[in-house]
Amino acid sequence: MAPEVQIKTEFKPKPLDVWAMGISIYSVVFGKLPFENNEEIKTKIPDFNIPVASTYQGDKSNQISEECKICLQGILNKEPELRPTISEAI
Repeated sequence: MAPEVQIKTEFKPKPLDVWAMGISIYSVVFGKLPFENNEEIKTKIPDFNIPVASTYQGDKSNQISEECKICLQGILNKEPELRPTISEAI
């Protein structure tokens, strides 16, 4: 018989979808995941000051814009109720 699993917080699918979107966007922009394991998800703040994965020809900037950084910080907020909705993020 499998052990009983206790859920400590209510499952909120929409903030989870926003989180997943943020992980995907971060991965595309920086070419790597923001967290390497579950422990980092709990403790680490993603690095937004690393060079982007690729740049367009002629674009000399290798950093994301401040607007993109603020948006990703909100989307990857560890507190689900503080994350923007998908509409707000867009």
